[in-house]
Amino acid sequence: MTPTAPQPPRNLLALPPTSRATTMVWPISTLVIAVLVASGVLLLDDPASVGWRTPAGLVLLAALAGTKWLVHTGRLSHRWRLSLPLVSLVALVLMGTEIVPVLPTAALVVVLPLLWLVFEFGWPGAFIASAALVTVMQLLYLGDVVPQGEGPLWVQYLPLALLGLGLLLGGRQLALERDRREDRLTAQANRLRATLDANEDQLLLTQTLLDIIDVTIVAYDDAGERIWDNPDARRLGDLAGIQTDGTIEPVVHYYAPDRVTPVPPEEFVLARAHRGEEFDAQLAWFGPPEDQVAYLLSSRQIHRTQHDRFGYVIVGIPVTDVLDSVRAREEFLTTVSHELRTPLTSIIGYHELIEDEIDPADVTVLKMLRVAQRNAHVLLSRVGQLLQASGSSEAVELKTRTVDLVDLMEAALTPLRTAAETAGLDLEVDVQPGIKATLDPDCFTQVVDNLVGNAVKYTPAPGTVTVRLHQRADMVVLEVVDTGPGLSANEQSHVFERFYRTASATDQAVQGIGVGLSVVKAIVEAHGGQIDLASSPGTGTRFEVTMPVEGPDTEPDAEPDAG
Repeated sequence: MTPTAPQPPRNLLALPPTSRATTMVWPISTLVIAVLVASGVLLLDDPASVGWRTPAGLVLLAALAGTKWLVHTGRLSHRWRLSLPLVSLVALVLMGTEIVPVLPTAALVVVLPLLWLVFEFGWPGAFIASAALVTVMQLLYLGDVVPQGEGPLWVQYLPLALLGLGLLLGGRQLALERDRREDRLTAQANRLRATLDANEDQLLLTQTLLDIIDVTIVAYDDAGERIWDNPDARRLGDLAGIQTDGTIEPVVHYYAPDRVTPVPPEEFVLARAHRGEEFDAQLAWFGPPEDQVAYLLSSRQIHRTQHDRFGYVIVGIPVTDVLDSVRAREEFLTTVSHELRTPLTSIIGYHELIEDEIDPADVTVLKMLRVAQRNAHVLLSRVGQLLQASGSSEAVELKTRTVDLVDLMEAALTPLRTAAETAGLDLEVDVQPGIKATLDPDCFTQVVDNLVGNAVKYTPAPGTVTVRLHQRADMVVLEVVDTGPGLSANEQSHVFERFYRTASATDQAVQGIGVGLSVVKAIVEAHGGQIDLASSPGTGTRFEVTMPVEGPDTEPDAEPDAG
């Protein structure tokens, strides 16, 4: 591909080098005044005093005006420019030899071509004009065109010469000021043009990007008139029956997140944004039931100042594929989990029956059977976690009762102590005596098992896992602290997501499916509590679970045996 030669910057408002000095004012004004002077002489004075020179001068001035127009329009080379005022001056002198004796004030007409030189040709023109002024005055006086008065000639000549020179210098100063102002205006125009060009390029780039992205974007002014939209917005409007200009068709397909309930017109995103509302990620479905698409809608107001609203922007992000994938995944997990639970329950039941039939003296067989039973229970626990992660109804069903948390913690931590010893870790437990709470004991055991089990799995030896349980006002507080590798900020933002596993867990091949913490969070929130995380790489991790006590156990304690 041949590289394109660099183009000069656009400068549409910049003036061409010769256009400022090319004007028709001077030749036309010279011709007009010369015609008026000649007409006045012919009408008011003796016509016999005017010969062939005056008409010849007028014809020459008319020809010069035409030539000047050709130069001005670029049809004739600009190198003829300097000759035009000089020839104009010769024509006026030619006319003056007949007119000035009759009308002396007509000599002032020669000022026009002299000023022409001053204004169009700078300082060189000013010097030429000064020399021409002196030359013309000498011709007029020495040729007896202007009657001489009494006294020396220089007394009559010098004041007029000085007056003429002063007029030319004054004209030059005006020309300089004009040039400076035009230069400033030209520079400002060039800067403005460059800014406009840059803004136009930026606008074109932005518009192209917004046109090609698969996102709905519509902008409106304060009155609700559409300023801009992109193709995706127009396609969505056609599908929903609501055009981006606000036109509502007879049939509207705009539904709430359940995909069935129609959204009322006053709750349309356009109506809400026009009222001044701002919102993020409002899920809505558009289109007929057989061809629906989902969008997350957001709105932002645009203000020039705090109290001067320019308009508002509506943005819609398509999420149909994401929602369909999530739904398909959850349906798959629910189906698979239910299909696995039934045979696993049967396997565990038959293991128990087989254990009853085995001779207790056959230690080897009993040991192998118990290994199989333990792994079957682990697999059943994993299936239960999958059910909870899939969002099935079983995941949120709580069977609460008032329990002694000291006994519950001891039962939950017993198998974890063995796992910690095997891993070469110290498991430190600090449980406040006498704590009772109304909760689901199986779910609470699962919380302890997941948090402490994770700490044991991820903490390298030698290390310490500390478990604390105490009561704070009307809340039960469970703390699990480890000396493991810790979590980065990015990992902490995803750690409670379903099926998320950290990079270290993958690298170390730590067993798990990445749903434990999401299940813990769901259980804690179902009890009206919350879970907090504090961690940083290299400093370990701390989880704190707070759950409401919901009142002490009201059942009376059993009387001690008197026997």
